[in-house]
Amino acid sequence: DAKNTLLLQAYRNLKSDFEYQMSKNTKLDELDLLKKLYKSRKENAALYKGVKEDLFRQEFVESEILEQFIPEAPKEEDVIAYLESRWPISRSKMDFPMYQNACVEHFGQKVDAKIIFKFISNDY
Repeated sequence: DAKNTLLLQAYRNLKSDFEYQMSKNTKLDELDLLKKLYKSRKENAALYKGVKEDLFRQEFVESEILEQFIPEAPKEEDVIAYLESRWPISRSKMDFPMYQNACVEHFGQKVDAKIIFKFISNDY
């Protein structure tokens, strides 16, 4: 039926786009790429809404598929609490990569840099 055809086309488009982007830049983080593809699909769907319904529907379905694979970002208070438990006193902007790497290890994904800078500057 039409719904299955639309889903199949969406999966094919996403697979093709994902593989192409990964081949262009082999150092690209897969989760970051999924987030980028998701954001792109959401923006495109918003542009097509009410103008080109077939393109809107395709972009919307693809964004819905991608959304399932993007984990929820850790809450700011959880990130701050974790970083404080590891580095209760000494904090430096020079150590930003170390803080980000620790968050990736702990939370399974990069956290918003603004949160880490709040931690460094004790601005929370």
